[in-house]
Amino acid sequence: MGIVDTTLENVKNRIEVACDAGEIERSERVVSVLAGSLMVGNSLTNIVRHPAASITGMLLGGALVARGVMGKCLLKGLLRKNDYRKKVTVIEHRYFVK
Repeated sequence: MGIVDTTLENVKNRIEVACDAGEIERSERVVSVLAGSLMVGNSLTNIVRHPAASITGMLLGGALVARGVMGKCLLKGLLRKNDYRKKVTVIEHRYFVK
């Protein structure tokens, strides 16, 4: 196995782990599909006047639709994985009484 194959395998494994942790709720899925559909539709109507912005809008809208259909979000999985609030412990509580 070469260095490129090893690197690609590592990236693939990290994406799979992040997707497993990044499941999204049903309401969030519906909103993603609706927002993505609106973005794609709006981009298609403006493709002649603003081609660069329309292509960007179609890509982002398609990503939102895919996110909603699959029910997994790579970014949400990565953020949950690096959530430092879970590691905070309270050492001492002090109460002041007058």
